[in-house]
Amino acid sequence: LAERLSRSRDATAEHARRAAQIEEELRRIAEQRVALIRRQLELDTPQAAADPEELIRKVRALQNQVEQEQQKDQRLLARAGAGRRQYTAGFRIEGRRILVLVDRSASMTDERIATVVRNQFLPDEVRRDARKWRWTLDILEWLLAHLPHDAQYQVLGYSTAVAPATDGWQSATDAAGLQRALRRARGWTPNGGTDLSAALDAARTLRPHADAVYMITDGLPTLGSLGRIQRARKFIASLAGGKTKVSPEERAELLYAATEQVFQTPHHIVLLPLEGDPRAAGLYWQFANRTGGQFLAPTPDWP
Repeated sequence: LAERLSRSRDATAEHARRAAQIEEELRRIAEQRVALIRRQLELDTPQAAADPEELIRKVRALQNQVEQEQQKDQRLLARAGAGRRQYTAGFRIEGRRILVLVDRSASMTDERIATVVRNQFLPDEVRRDARKWRWTLDILEWLLAHLPHDAQYQVLGYSTAVAPATDGWQSATDAAGLQRALRRARGWTPNGGTDLSAALDAARTLRPHADAVYMITDGLPTLGSLGRIQRARKFIASLAGGKTKVSPEERAELLYAATEQVFQTPHHIVLLPLEGDPRAAGLYWQFANRTGGQFLAPTPDWP
């Protein structure tokens, strides 16, 4: 416990230090912009250069404009991020067209399999209030709050089927659109298995294509297109009354089948914990690395 508290304090200090650096960088950029504008005015408008009062008035007006733009950006971030401005070292949100895939299968309610099974018999509103699912939505909110301002985005949820939280490509500067996407995602109820193939197939149909994909999930897929031998074995087992649960090897194969055609677009993975899926971290890390993406297995206190 002491070690965790120490790591948490160190992480908090690092976040504060980086936030201060970013604020200082924003202030420096604003000062540079005003200085450049001042020099341009002196070169382009001889009358203004000859009249110091007029020059000062114009520079102040331009400086106020810069400050208003910064305040607008901060308001947008606060509305999308519930007032939080936090930064994670090494995990960047980048791209011009960003697709966010959210695993909304039953296991996203808890990291313990027994609890996941029990949760399936609970009312929808109870499952939507599960701690792990609320954590998932917090991460989605954080991602949307840190989108580049010149980017467009879409949000898709996937389990046994794919459901959109956005109507096509949306501007990251549209605060109302961000809130609408979050509201729709909060209306999802975690349920069913995990069909990653369906999610990536839907991603491939987008026009124009995404140039970055961020995926929030907790384990290897449980649905998809298994090979012919695996399908035959499961069919025979079902005729004999045997168990047809997807094995760890088959889940790995489902991941390979879903991602074998994905090469050019960076896929960034946020992997949440799930009991009994030890291969997920290594395989998802390989997938992210192969596409030039990032991999993050966050602690419960993030974001």
